[in-house]
Amino acid sequence: MGLSDSKTIVEEDDIFGSYNNDNFNIVLKKINQSKVLCQKLPTVEDRERFALDLSDTKRLKDRYLSVNSILNNISILDTHVSIKIKFTLIDTLKSETSKNVRHFISPLLDITGQLPNHGIYHSCLTVGPWMIDYTDCGLCIPRKIISKSAFLSVDVAEIRGIPNIESTIDVLSSAIQKWNTKVSYQRKSTRRESALFQDLSLDELEKFSHSNELHDVGNCQDFVDYLLDSLRIKPNFSECLLEFLHQLKVKGKPEQQLKLNEEFCNRFLLINNSSINLKNVLGALNSGKSNNIVNDNHCEDNIHEHPLFINTSSSFRGNRPKRSKSNATPISNSSSISNGNIGVHGSNSNSGSDLKKGRKSEGDVFATTNNQNNRLSCSSPIILKAYHQAEDEANNEVVVKLENYRIRFDNHAQIDLFTNICLIQDPNFRENYSEIYGLLKAFDRAHWMKYQSILSLKNQSIEDKQMMRSVEPLFWTTLSQENNCDQTFRCPFGDPFVETRSFMNLD
Repeated sequence: MGLSDSKTIVEEDDIFGSYNNDNFNIVLKKINQSKVLCQKLPTVEDRERFALDLSDTKRLKDRYLSVNSILNNISILDTHVSIKIKFTLIDTLKSETSKNVRHFISPLLDITGQLPNHGIYHSCLTVGPWMIDYTDCGLCIPRKIISKSAFLSVDVAEIRGIPNIESTIDVLSSAIQKWNTKVSYQRKSTRRESALFQDLSLDELEKFSHSNELHDVGNCQDFVDYLLDSLRIKPNFSECLLEFLHQLKVKGKPEQQLKLNEEFCNRFLLINNSSINLKNVLGALNSGKSNNIVNDNHCEDNIHEHPLFINTSSSFRGNRPKRSKSNATPISNSSSISNGNIGVHGSNSNSGSDLKKGRKSEGDVFATTNNQNNRLSCSSPIILKAYHQAEDEANNEVVVKLENYRIRFDNHAQIDLFTNICLIQDPNFRENYSEIYGLLKAFDRAHWMKYQSILSLKNQSIEDKQMMRSVEPLFWTTLSQENNCDQTFRCPFGDPFVETRSFMNLD
């Protein structure tokens, strides 16, 4: 539901009565001061009708928070109706200069106690089909769930049953109307603490939920905390998520980074201080060859026995030897490591060309090809299978680095691949490692918001098309020539707009 939906015809006496309302005048003034809103609402009549909708609780509920928007997403066969409430963080800074400044000043502001409760980020809630946030024009305008800059979206509550959903809508409508008419936007947070970013005890949370004071100024973070208090929601974040939020806040870098430990790495065959080609590993695991991926002791000193990992520790870094087309050394049925680079050579090859030409960076896995069929010559079915599957390896889109037990994800597919790897090795990964699974899901849901945002555009720019490569979910069919074990790997968390309905479509 967009701005155009505010043009609903209403009775003249209703409009006349509202024109003399102080709340209406306050909202209309905010609209007139916003360049963005004035562009979208070019006529005085449009702005006045929009001000009516945002300043009156009943009109706000009927036009923007109708329960019918939820029922439209529910099948008649569903016996249990529920909606998810998620806390979402968005990076609204556009330029690299602004982001670098945030990274520099965040630790300083944290030391002096001046850092905003949620860090220097935009906060909002998604409730069923709506994104609800307080913007710098001093207004909350419920809208559909899209964002090109979201990087975290984590569950905070689930509302079950139509009566409870309707009660939730009533609370939201009242809170939004109050903020639209009684609060002015201010960059600095007014609340001293946030139930979202602190590991509060149950007693403190209970006390905190009853201190829902409305100030005359506030920002998006204050608004989110106010909504949670009004809904009496006490987020129960895991230690893993709290650690991520703390690092996010004090470092000022919105990276989707996961902190692991040695026990987890050993359990899931991960080697610290290495680069991991996720497609290679997943393909090998799916072939039932996982015993060949690493040796039993998982020791970094034996990295040369690991065909799918590239060690990045200092002891294994070195310069790749120059190899001309005339002096390639064929090594039949074997793999070798030289100066820290893993290589596979074909028995019939004399060209010495890389599998992916032009890739000369340190640590690349390379291979030579057979002149007759231009296929990789290698005796290992695991490596052969993995190379044939990695169509986009040249751009490193499926390669992640595990450094100091921290792994950073740069795109949607990496998160989906990593989670699929964990699920293959431990089918109960969701239950046994619920904290890590939950954080991975929070990363994944943010990418779905970006993906949906680009899909909703009628005309996609070049930047949008480039961004689509990083935000689209995994859809990959393994190509196996043995035992007919082909399998299609998808987003392990499901489509939140269609399958799980943790996000709902707003038509």
